[in-house]
Amino acid sequence: MFSEIPGLYPILDFSFLNREGLKWEDVLKTWEAYKEVIPFIQLRAKDLSETDYEKTYLKIKESTAFPIIINDFYELAIRLKAFGFHLGKEEYEALSPKEKDSLKENTCLRGTSSHSLKDLEELDTSLWHYTGFGPIFPTSSKKTSYPVLGTQIIKEAIKISPIPITCIGGINEMNLQEIFQYSSPSMITCIEAACKEESFYQLIKVFKTFQKR
Repeated sequence: MFSEIPGLYPILDFSFLNREGLKWEDVLKTWEAYKEVIPFIQLRAKDLSETDYEKTYLKIKESTAFPIIINDFYELAIRLKAFGFHLGKEEYEALSPKEKDSLKENTCLRGTSSHSLKDLEELDTSLWHYTGFGPIFPTSSKKTSYPVLGTQIIKEAIKISPIPITCIGGINEMNLQEIFQYSSPSMITCIEAACKEESFYQLIKVFKTFQKR
């Protein structure tokens, strides 16, 4: 699942797509040609109800061979026996003890988010399979109050984290190389740079250059 060579973990963010006038069908079609770089994708739709999210998820699932990570709606992911779900640090901490225990009762790939080295040290390895780590750079795609971490911390983060890391936050075709100069995280997560066609192709070029080393 997580190779030594970093993969691209793109987020299909409906808020971003709608704001930019992009169609998810077109974005997926672009991604489909690079399955050797993209192990799975995430569906993020903060503005949808769980019912509407389910309809959207099922429609996308029929349209792609990519395994799909469900964002936030972990109960839906468990019920549908989805490939996986992602639950951010804040969302996880808001759950009751009973709800937290229920997260382990499934075969989903389970991801969370971390925003400091301390967060990484406190990860429950019996629950989580990977963690997002960031924001690495300033970002406009997601509202966050967490400080920008920068690239030099990534190498230490990889040493400390008991599970694979995917770097996230403001990563694009212009600064991805900075991350690879310092370290080799398991994955790189992007919204804007992955969803915009020209930016995506430039990202792929950087990935392929790194993989040839």
